[in-house]
Amino acid sequence: MSRVSTLLDRALRRPRLPFPTRQPVVAADGARVCFHIEADQGRLSALEYRCTTCATLVAACEAIVEAGPATAEEALTLSADDLLARVGGVPAERHGRFHLAVDALRAAILDGRRAR
Repeated sequence: MSRVSTLLDRALRRPRLPFPTRQPVVAADGARVCFHIEADQGRLSALEYRCTTCATLVAACEAIVEAGPATAEEALTLSADDLLARVGGVPAERHGRFHLAVDALRAAILDGRRAR
């Protein structure tokens, strides 16, 4: 089983979350993703996502959760290239999904900072 398939399989076992009230990050083709982050004393206590049903996008989001950044600063250092290396075997034409997921993570962190 490929790494993308493993991540997709794990994601399908998660409870489905509604899209948060904030706007998701949307790709030109309509794929969308939104992260929900909760922090307690500067540490991430919850990191969840909701995205459209694209196997590569789901795998990208799941790879972010698996990376388990402990703080918002750590999460901001994650790059699509790092995640692609971690997952491996993702066709070049699907790399944009990893960039979309990282953009959504960064948007959630920045939105959280603005809300404080």
